Amino acid sequence: MYLSYFETARIDALESVSMGLDGLDAKGFRIVVTNIEVAFLDPVLAGETVTITTEVREVRRASHHWHQEIMRDGRAAVRMDLRAAMTDLAGKPVRVPDFFREAVTA
Repeated sequence: MYLSYFETARIDALESVSMGLDGLDAKGFRIVVTNIEVAFLDPVLAGETVTITTEVREVRRASHHWHQEIMRDGRAAVRMDLRAAMTDLAGKPVRVPDFFREAVTA
């Protein structure tokens, strides 16, 4: 369940900087998750209100590192670090395009 929340938050973050998945696909690019590390710090119970923070911490030549947290009452309940690669539509790794780098690091 937590991974679904993180995925939705990443998609929302991309859309907020005009890098939605449909737009990237139309330009010939896809994002592929290559590694996920999750730390479960404190359970979140049904009905509790949470906030998810999402940031791109690093963009390399062909990959990018995301850090996300599910926050409850001002404290992290779950932390996740994710590495993703950029590919073309056939799944071949490609260099992160400048327009994407500029948008997610702004």
